[in-house]
Amino acid sequence: MSALGLCHEDRREYDTAEQWYRNAAAIGESDGVFRLARLLDARAQRTEATHWYTKAAEGGNAEAMAELSSRLCEQGNHTEAESRRRRAGEGGGNVPQTTSRFRNG
Repeated sequence: MSALGLCHEDRREYDTAEQWYRNAAAIGESDGVFRLARLLDARAQRTEATHWYTKAAEGGNAEAMAELSSRLCEQGNHTEAESRRRRAGEGGGNVPQTTSRFRNG
């Protein structure tokens, strides 16, 4: 289902993409959970995005762990941020500096 969301996201049909990502998240599709978080983040819905990043991180998504680490740093919680960053590196190898393709442009 998240693949369908991605198709719509690529066509800038963000509302439809969000629906597909929510459907994917509802059945526990880890990629859908992460993509929903990223889309919500791009739409400045940070609170809900953080919820979904957390779910994705709990499912082992290294990019979500890295994103949560960045948010914790922004909040001044460097100890927890470092812990999450370390777990992200252990779980997936490459830990991106930023996870959203919508940032900075």
